[in-house]
Order: sequence, then structure tokens, then C-alpha cells
Amino acid sequence: ENASDGPQTVVFQVPTKVKTPIPSSKPRPARFLLFSPNHRFLVRIGVGGTSVWDIQNGKFASEGFGLGVATKAAFSPDGRRLLYYRMPKTEAVDNNTYGTFELIVADSDGRNPVAYGREFPWASWGPDGKQVACLTRKGIHIVDLASRKVSRTVPMLQNK
Repeated sequence: ENASDGPQTVVFQVPTKVKTPIPSSKPRPARFLLFSPNHRFLVRIGVGGTSVWDIQNGKFASEGFGLGVATKAAFSPDGRRLLYYRMPKTEAVDNNTYGTFELIVADSDGRNPVAYGREFPWASWGPDGKQVACLTRKGIHIVDLASRKVSRTVPMLQNK
């Protein structure tokens, strides 16, 4: 929505038709919104920053992350963790490269971020939340997050 002072993110509850605006000191458009599996948190990635809104208590769980620009957020299957890519604020967001920046895994509220580096491109959660699948030129690497080691590689299929 557009408030009088700029774009605004609003949570709209369909059954009750209640609109809850998410406050921002500097209203800017959101590029990406993501609900946690338990519907407690809403991740907002937008121009100028990233925040995690706690829907239950109506407050920010974390705002800004203070770590550059976040892209490609995904909650673990159990909803306890959040992965995203951190890129420098000087880089333009590009759908063809955002998964090649630094992988971060944090608690679902955005706190306690752990940097995994750029060695884990295009990560997606495994079903147990202990592994991620990473897309590389050599194939799909299955990576154990605790050890940060590739446990298996699925080779890329070659088109003939």
C-alpha cells in the first residue's frame, strides 16, 4: 500500500479483513515477503533493508540485520531457522546472481546469524533442516550445515 509518506507493508488477515501496517522509519517498497511456516514471522526484504516482523506481538523481531542487503530468504522446514544471502549494499539486486553471494543462516527471527561464505550458491533447505542443496556448475551439492562439508554430489545432466 502507499501511505501518505510512501510505500508501506501491510499484513491483511483474510478471514477478519483486518489490516495491520508494519511500521517503518523510512517507508520503502518491499521486493520480497515471506511468512514463516508457523505464521509467526514475516520477513520483509526491500529497498534499503531487511526486517523480521513478529506478527504475534506486533513488533520487530529484528530490523535491518545490519549486514548488507539480504536476498532469497527461506525458512527451514521446521520453521526454526532462516537462510538468506547477504550482498553488499553497493551491488544491484539481480535475479541471476543473488544466490551467489554470502550464505547466512539465522534463527527464524533473524537473530544469531552465522555466515557460511560464498561457497554455497543457490541453497535450498533439505527436508530435515540439517542440510542444504546447493546448485553449482559441477552439480547439486548436498551440504551438511554443521560440518559445512559436501556429503554428496548429484552430477548435472548433460544435454545431447
